[in-house]
Amino acid sequence: MRNIRKIVVIICILAITITGCGRMPDPPTATEVTDLIDYIGFEDLLATDSGLNKGMEMTPLLNKSVTNNGIEFTVHQVIADAIRTIIIYSYEFQENSYDSNRGADNNNHYMKPGDVRINELTSHPMSHGRYSEQEERYSSITIFNRALDRDIKKITIEAENLGGLEGEWSIEAPVYFMEDIEGRDIVTYEMLRVEEIGIGFTVVELTLGSTATYLNWVFREILIYEDDLDFTMVRSSLYENEQFFPLLTSPLLGFRSYPEFIMKNQVVYIEDESGNILRPDRSSGSSEAMFPPIKEDEEVKIIAKHPLLQSKEPVLFQIEMGASGWQTASYEKAGTTVTLDEVAIGDKTSIKLRYQYGMLGEMREAYILDNQGNRYELERMELWMPAYDELELTIEEYNMMAQYSEGYDVEEYRNRYIETMRSFIDNYKEYEKYQILYFPALPEDTVSFVLQFDEVMFVPDVTWEVKVEN
Repeated sequence: MRNIRKIVVIICILAITITGCGRMPDPPTATEVTDLIDYIGFEDLLATDSGLNKGMEMTPLLNKSVTNNGIEFTVHQVIADAIRTIIIYSYEFQENSYDSNRGADNNNHYMKPGDVRINELTSHPMSHGRYSEQEERYSSITIFNRALDRDIKKITIEAENLGGLEGEWSIEAPVYFMEDIEGRDIVTYEMLRVEEIGIGFTVVELTLGSTATYLNWVFREILIYEDDLDFTMVRSSLYENEQFFPLLTSPLLGFRSYPEFIMKNQVVYIEDESGNILRPDRSSGSSEAMFPPIKEDEEVKIIAKHPLLQSKEPVLFQIEMGASGWQTASYEKAGTTVTLDEVAIGDKTSIKLRYQYGMLGEMREAYILDNQGNRYELERMELWMPAYDELELTIEEYNMMAQYSEGYDVEEYRNRYIETMRSFIDNYKEYEKYQILYFPALPEDTVSFVLQFDEVMFVPDVTWEVKVEN
């Protein structure tokens, strides 16, 4: 009997741990979920986050409110799993306080999100907010890409300056972890590595949560091969140098150079056992990412491409005046053929190179040596990709349709935008690129000179694949 009592106690404690009160509240009905979605909006976010949908359908509704300074703050739902913590909340102005607070200029200056946080978490969230002036309401789905400690039963959600008004709002909310609701284990894999061309791709951590999958990875040279390799890995700190010349200045991308464009788009994705491709969500970083949830008993593959490399050897172009004009031998690297397109000598010396396809990112640290050994330093560089101009026009067309087309589907717009960007990245090696270099003037009688680059950035056409068998 003593052993039986111990088992019963353990079960009772487990039940209390899971529910926080001895019994798990019922999940919301389909109608309640639909009503909540209609109330807060965010159909576009819900269309792309399957884990969020799953959490809303399975986690008990709270709908706890507190009123202060004429604003009612309501927490509708708290979704928690092994990967992230999500708060769905709203606030409304009460008793005509919205009209009295927004001022004589009749604007909605006071409809501001304020600061909403979870006391038990220190990470900064990504908030998706929606204003409704007609309903005098602000709604938000706030996602913390960090899990709560498993022994936490309740959390305190605090808000300040809602609607731009001074004040504090505080709600204590119970926590029901999704893994407990589903009755599934938290599965984590660590330090899974494969090697290709002297570079190791390591899955530092892969955690399968109920609403999301967390992946942390790293590319590294394998030290025992380091002396035999003709390249080195490029670190992200390289791009902290503000002397680099701008290329892709569009707010769509915001990259300073071709190599940075490639590096920021390292292709890392998950393929499930049915061959479906799971891509990271839009809040992911460059070496860690959140993916849609994966079944805990499913075999998956982690696919990685596009580490940025730097050649150890400089590149020299012996440029000479021939019968048909300036000419030089072509240079080939990473599937790219670099040819001389144009040379002009006048007040300045300009050289235009054509990158024909492939994955050569960019050649840098350029200078000229004339026949007397005089060195001419690079003054300015321009980079141009015709396909990028076409991309900007396409995105602008999507933006115009979204703004001015009556009844235009927001989800369709977002999906087309994402697919256009992915296609551009996936087909990067199919595009021509141009590099224009400007130097001080060479002597007018110059008939030959050397153009040298001390840095050559490229991406190997290699795939790393880590198999995860559950």
